Amino acid sequence: MKEKSLSIQTKFLAAFTVGFLTILGASTFLTMEKEKQLIDQLLEDMLHNTARSYFDGINTMMLTGTMAQRDVLRDKVLKQPNILDARIIRNQAHDPLLKATEAREHELPLDELDRRALAGEQISLTGRNEAGRTLSVLVPLKAVEDYSGTNCLTCHQVPKNSVLGAVRIDMSLAGTDAEIHAGLLGNLLVNAALFLIGLGLFAWLFRHLIRRRMQRLEQSMTHIAEQADLCTRIEVVANDEIGRVSMAFNHMVERFHHSLQEVTKTSHQLNQSADEITQVVEQTANAVLEQQNETDSVATAINQLSATANQVRDNAQRAAEVSITADNEAAQGTKITTEVIQGIDQLMAEISRAAAVIEQLASRSTDVGGVLDVIKSIAEQTNLLALNAAIEAARAGEMGRGFAVVADEVRNLANRSHQSTQEIESMIAQLQQGAQEAVTAMQTARQSAQERSEQVQQAVNNLNTISGIVGDIRQLNTQMDHAAQEQFSVTESISYNITHIAQLADNTAEDASRTSRVSEELARLSHQLNNLIEQFKLCD
Repeated sequence: MKEKSLSIQTKFLAAFTVGFLTILGASTFLTMEKEKQLIDQLLEDMLHNTARSYFDGINTMMLTGTMAQRDVLRDKVLKQPNILDARIIRNQAHDPLLKATEAREHELPLDELDRRALAGEQISLTGRNEAGRTLSVLVPLKAVEDYSGTNCLTCHQVPKNSVLGAVRIDMSLAGTDAEIHAGLLGNLLVNAALFLIGLGLFAWLFRHLIRRRMQRLEQSMTHIAEQADLCTRIEVVANDEIGRVSMAFNHMVERFHHSLQEVTKTSHQLNQSADEITQVVEQTANAVLEQQNETDSVATAINQLSATANQVRDNAQRAAEVSITADNEAAQGTKITTEVIQGIDQLMAEISRAAAVIEQLASRSTDVGGVLDVIKSIAEQTNLLALNAAIEAARAGEMGRGFAVVADEVRNLANRSHQSTQEIESMIAQLQQGAQEAVTAMQTARQSAQERSEQVQQAVNNLNTISGIVGDIRQLNTQMDHAAQEQFSVTESISYNITHIAQLADNTAEDASRTSRVSEELARLSHQLNNLIEQFKLCD
């Protein structure tokens, strides 16, 4: 809420200040880092030169035999500004003189950087101690044939490019960093002072060029809002953003003025229309009342018609059900009669097969009679032969007595065969007579079955005719049922439509009542709108 209540001038100045401070802080940080990198590079080059000069002095002492005074040279180097340490690190592996002379403690490798330098690595490293940043430079010293005009291999019996030692110079960067920070602080203060001057100038220009005009614009708008004076216009003094806002506001007020004039005219017309609507609503209410009475009469008639149609439909459905039952019974009778005809046909076929079997039996009995005739003839001949044998046996006397006994037995046997043959012949005659009677009965039964089959077939034809007639009646009943259903549906639809019309008439009556109330409310609102419009000052 506090941010929304701030003035535009305050918001502009705050945004300008935040932007400037952000840019100033970023540029100061980048400048400081750039200066540090540049100074670090210069100091690194300076330390390289110092290390080279230090070693050149040591080399001269070696050539002149004054190595015992090398600490004096070291002290001179340490007296240079910001130099923390200056050392010649000697490699014991390639310096045979180190055993013969007394080595200083500072000439031995003390840390990992010293050992890396003795391994041949040239190092430039930035570190930090209690006072601040430090810069360490380590330059390995290799045995070469020409080092500033001196052949190292003449004094040092080692392979070429062997690392004899290293020069290490440690320098403090705290003073340099302090000078950089002091310079940046001075620069920051100058920029801050210039910013404050520019901010004050910007605020003065904003106040005279924008804020005063915005205040005049606010006063004009407030006057129009409080006095409801749509004839007042804002003075446009320049064609800038504020001037265009003023012109847009004047155009908007002009549109409001014109719209309110049109609303005034429309309000008067609305009063007249409301009165006309009230009259039309009263007429509509009377017409709807008459429509409701007529609709009630039609609804009563339709209800009676619907009841009659419902009875017709029920009767048609019962007639259709009865015709369906009769049709099913006729179909069932036809099916049963057809099965009876099929049974009679099967019975006639069985009777025919039985008659054929009986006829075959009569034929076989006739054949048996022929066989019996043969047997009978053989028996007679045997009897005759037996008689002749008895005669011959009597002639033979005593010699033929045994043969006479046999001949007598043969004659007896022939007589019994003749008797049996006669009995069998009598039985076959009876069997033939029974078979003939059975064939006659079978033929009579087959003829009777044929007549019954024809009568049953005639009954089937009559049943089919009855089934067809019942089907026609069923179809007619179905059509009557469909017609009754359609009549009932149409009647129901008409009844529903009449009811819906009655509901619509009721709704229309209610709508007419509501419309009457709305027209009265509309007239009241129209008068209220006129009162509201009269509060504005409109120009002619």
